[in-house]
Amino acid sequence: MGTEIMYHRDIWTEGLHTTTGGNAMMQRYVMLASVIFSLFLCFAPNAFALEIHLTELAPTSVPSDKNSEGAAFWFQLGDILENPAEIVLAVQITNAENMYRGGFDLVFDPNILAFVEAEPGEFLGNADFHARESLASDKQYPGQRLITVGYKQIGKKSVMNGSGTIALLRFRILQNGDTALRLVRRGIYTPQIDPHTERPTYVPSKAINVLLKVE
Repeated sequence: MGTEIMYHRDIWTEGLHTTTGGNAMMQRYVMLASVIFSLFLCFAPNAFALEIHLTELAPTSVPSDKNSEGAAFWFQLGDILENPAEIVLAVQITNAENMYRGGFDLVFDPNILAFVEAEPGEFLGNADFHARESLASDKQYPGQRLITVGYKQIGKKSVMNGSGTIALLRFRILQNGDTALRLVRRGIYTPQIDPHTERPTYVPSKAINVLLKVE
């Protein structure tokens, strides 16, 4: 049974309260204004409601416990904005150890979300950060969009340890519905040289993928 996180927001249209007094001309003016405003309320929406659900998807080939040994990537719902409707997803990392650089690939349904921008999270400090969007080339995800995020500390002697926010991803909500958010590639590099590749050691990381539902 997946863990569900629900966000719900309502915005109510507030009525105009007017008191009248004085001469008859002023009273007629106020009455006319009240009629016009009442007609406006009849045709304008009285409320705006937005519900966002995040439900963990069943793990595939890797453990999904973000508190287990080794680094793990997972999602946290951030700001929800209106006009236009947008959400911010924070990609978190837990138990990073001796991380020199890293990154992830995220796939999502472009019928539900449109990617707006990405910003580095506070965990990265002054690390170099880049993000780009493209069409997912994996046949397993036909029609999906792909966001590729990478980051690298300046100087191999600088490493990151612990847990925190890696990236803040902003999306525009296009319509109600649901989309899986899958980290199809994720991992970290340590400064130690791998004797087989003669490059920094790559350490695959765990991931907690989620289903995002907009209602």
